[in-house]
Amino acid sequence: MSIINEKNYRMKISEYEVFKFGDNRYTAFINNGKTYLLNKEPYLDIVLTDYCNANCNFCIADLIHKKLNADFETFKKKVLFAVKNMNVREVLVLGGEPTMSKMLIPMITWLKTLNLDKIVMTTNGIRLATDDAYREEVLSAGLTNLNISFMNIDVDKQKQITNSKYVIRVSDIKKIYETAKKYGVKVRINNNIFLGNNDCLIDIIEFYNAVYPYCDSIKLSPLLETDSFSVIDYKTQWAKDNRLSDDQTLGLFNEIQDYYSDKYNMAIIENDLQFGFVKNTLIPLKIPIVLNWNFANFTGMMKRVVEENKINNLKLLSNNELSLSWNRELSEYFIKTE
Repeated sequence: MSIINEKNYRMKISEYEVFKFGDNRYTAFINNGKTYLLNKEPYLDIVLTDYCNANCNFCIADLIHKKLNADFETFKKKVLFAVKNMNVREVLVLGGEPTMSKMLIPMITWLKTLNLDKIVMTTNGIRLATDDAYREEVLSAGLTNLNISFMNIDVDKQKQITNSKYVIRVSDIKKIYETAKKYGVKVRINNNIFLGNNDCLIDIIEFYNAVYPYCDSIKLSPLLETDSFSVIDYKTQWAKDNRLSDDQTLGLFNEIQDYYSDKYNMAIIENDLQFGFVKNTLIPLKIPIVLNWNFANFTGMMKRVVEENKINNLKLLSNNELSLSWNRELSEYFIKTE
């Protein structure tokens, strides 16, 4: 297996991630008396709602103890502030589950008028799968990219993981993809690896073969440790109990790289300038696989960014605050926009 730098390669990781990789220059940004270093092009997470129509065993978003919905007019003002004053060019629309918010379609439609580089939404796909008219409306509104969180091709396993009334299937992914393709929206499948879920090479191959005809890329990620996010102990404990160990994940990721590079005689592409917090690699298949190395010493960039007060990502939270932090109770991170 050979590893190459993506700089001079036609397929780039930045095509499959919400954030750019490249020349990451920082300038001083003072917020509430503290100096940070703000990336020249940070991306913005827009959290429309805390509500969700699933209850995934490991979901960080479900750990928030108050359920809030954002205010559209307030959000528009704060998005404009981030675009005009902080040079945001890419946004990621999130929840909870964003399709649970009445302001989703108006928000996407409005964001399109700003001529951003990317308008991305991450969803569990349930409402897009079950409501044909709504799916057409959402995917024609102005998204550039759609991320679908889909854990397992086995229906029973998928149900056990998501605890939702409707269990999304590969046939649903196909339906969503066909609509997305009609409107030029790129689809990525987000899959988390943990004990009993795509935790061996055979399962990864089977998963890939089942979904690759119905997406533009597939991202594989281990579960994150949730201690710093959690407010509900049983969710934190579930994640701890079901994470692969760092050694297990390292072994699996190396197996995945070796298998596909040997089978297709290809080089594995790594980003050379890290925008995000962790290492990412790209397996340049026709429908590529992105490996998210968010574990062990591969998260060293996260530590460095924190120590140096570097800001790559802004958050517009469902309490209507533009913030440097996911924790919406820490007002010291709120950004004054007026």
